[in-house]
Amino acid sequence: MVSISRYFFVIFILLSIFVIIQCDNNEKVKNNSILNTSQRSNLHTKKISQENLPVFTPVIKDICLIKNTSVKVLNDKNTGLPLPVESHGNGFYSTYNTENGLSLDDVYCSYNDSQGNLWFGTLGGGVSRFDGKQFTNFTKQHGLAGNSVLSITELKSGVILFSTTDGGVSIYNGYTFQNYTTKEGLSSNFIWNTHEDKYGNIWFATEGFGVDKFDGKTFKNYSTENGLHDNYIKTIISDSFGNVWLGSKINGITYFDGTRFIPYTADDKLPSNKIASCFFDSRQNLWFGTVDQGIIKIDVSKNVKNQKPIFKSFSSSNGFTAKNILDITEDHSGNIWFASKENGVLKYSEKNQLKGFTPFTEYNLENGLPYNSIYTITEDKYDNIWMGTYGQGVFKYYSQNIISFDVKTGFNETKTRGIAEDNEKGLWFLYLK
Repeated sequence: MVSISRYFFVIFILLSIFVIIQCDNNEKVKNNSILNTSQRSNLHTKKISQENLPVFTPVIKDICLIKNTSVKVLNDKNTGLPLPVESHGNGFYSTYNTENGLSLDDVYCSYNDSQGNLWFGTLGGGVSRFDGKQFTNFTKQHGLAGNSVLSITELKSGVILFSTTDGGVSIYNGYTFQNYTTKEGLSSNFIWNTHEDKYGNIWFATEGFGVDKFDGKTFKNYSTENGLHDNYIKTIISDSFGNVWLGSKINGITYFDGTRFIPYTADDKLPSNKIASCFFDSRQNLWFGTVDQGIIKIDVSKNVKNQKPIFKSFSSSNGFTAKNILDITEDHSGNIWFASKENGVLKYSEKNQLKGFTPFTEYNLENGLPYNSIYTITEDKYDNIWMGTYGQGVFKYYSQNIISFDVKTGFNETKTRGIAEDNEKGLWFLYLK
């Protein structure tokens, strides 16, 4: 009887040691995967480290498991059968707010510069720069033009450009800010967006005052009074030929060839005058997402001088079922992905179209996507597609599988505004309250 008791006692001791070692190892993995430890509560910037987020990881129920994801299965459109479930992921979340250095919790935009810094523009707290270890904050007290920042971009010269809601724009050279307002030539101090074209000119989209072009010395203002078709510009993008394309909230697309503005509207058989997003892909195609009538594709490589470029529209009449396209991106294979506010995600394959097949693949509630309202979409350095939703966290798409990061997995923030990837392959999510 004594020997049996000793036997069970030894087994108990060995199991206890094994559990302690496993917990310690998991804790070390957790600490190595997060740049800064922070509380998991209702915050406004969240990071997922992918070093410990393997592509194919078996589901393991363990007392020391930090996070466990749920997998949603996509169905084969031809057979209706579920596609194979091949992956589960174990993600580590780190959250950031004012308690650990962020200037303000209300983050509106982000940018990853060429030096590896992540910039976050806030609505009221200026901008925060994260260098991988800590935040450095800049406000009007430090020389920033305004504390509500709507866009951030890096110019070819390496300086960082910020647009604000009430102070015009700031150019930061790493030491000081140079500010430009209506006093220096801007038509408005409310700047939605900025863009640098092929020739180094900087374009500014204003709220109700058209666009401004800055050549480094002087400003040139364009509005309906001197050729621009609409004063409310939502998007600015330029092609490889130096032409500038402007997307309007209510009056379609305007094309600037260097000397004149050429409008595209419903009168030119444009499917919609309401432009929500734009993207220039690797094949010299311009894509415009509309609010209510699908997408528009323009092949700028076939432009003929002094003639309007030819566009092709995709809507419900020719296979594109989504409306209100909020974001567009391109993956490593050249496929174009469209995020829709109401109809999930669609993928465009030019290879399929050239072969005579339907070019679009749908991902929505009908074939396995957990939620249809997708706000933002991007591809990471591991070739995964990430989708930020308006109400259900974020989704990761890989090898025909959807992995959900939501409240059930510890990702408490549901409305994702933007996604950024840092140089250490960590993913950052900006979200709404």
